[in-house]
Amino acid sequence: MTLDTEPMYCAEQINIPDNLGEILKAYAKEVIRQQPGNIYEFSARYFAQLDQQEDEYEDQGAEQVKKEEVAPIFLVIQD
Repeated sequence: MTLDTEPMYCAEQINIPDNLGEILKAYAKEVIRQQPGNIYEFSARYFAQLDQQEDEYEDQGAEQVKKEEVAPIFLVIQD
C-alpha cells in the first residue's frame, strides 16, 4: 500500500476507498464477536492482516479485496 505524503489543503484531496464502509462494518462485527481484551492490539493485528491480504491480491492483479474474501481474516485473529 502506497501512502501519499503530499500535504492536505482541502477535503477534495482526501481519497476515500469505495469499500471503506464494508471494511468498517466487518471490523465492528468482529470486535463485537471476539470482545478483545486489548482493542488497540486487536485492531492493529486486524488491519495489518487486512493490508497484507490486500497486498497479496494486488500482486495477483486484483484492485481490491472483495467483500466475501474479507471473512477468512476474522478466523486468524484471536485475542
